[in-house]
Amino acid sequence: MALATAILRQAADLMAVTSQLVSGFALESAVGTQLDLIAGCWGLSRGDTIYGSRATDEQFRRFLWMKLLQWQWDGTNAGAEEYVAKVQEVTRETDNMDGTVTVVLNGSLAGGKKELLPVPMGVTAN
Repeated sequence: MALATAILRQAADLMAVTSQLVSGFALESAVGTQLDLIAGCWGLSRGDTIYGSRATDEQFRRFLWMKLLQWQWDGTNAGAEEYVAKVQEVTRETDNMDGTVTVVLNGSLAGGKKELLPVPMGVTAN
């Protein structure tokens, strides 16, 4: 019985450590260096945000979410509206039919740069 208890305790401890690793490196809960490591796997850093290297964890997390959503965007106008609605309240989005699109945001683009707006290649965002 003691041997079985010792073996099962090791398995339980391993499961607990594994659970902590997963939650520690989840984008929703990662902080500090953990957040930087996640970003590094994606080829990004705090310096890529509008705040530069002084971005707080919350600002950087928002930037990473925006980047992830941008990479998942399907390239359609409907998809662009869904994307922008997830990251920022939009007052108005207008296709100017001249290779530009105008996006009016409710406030500033939280945590990111204008380049994070979903705009097709060759189209300029105003």
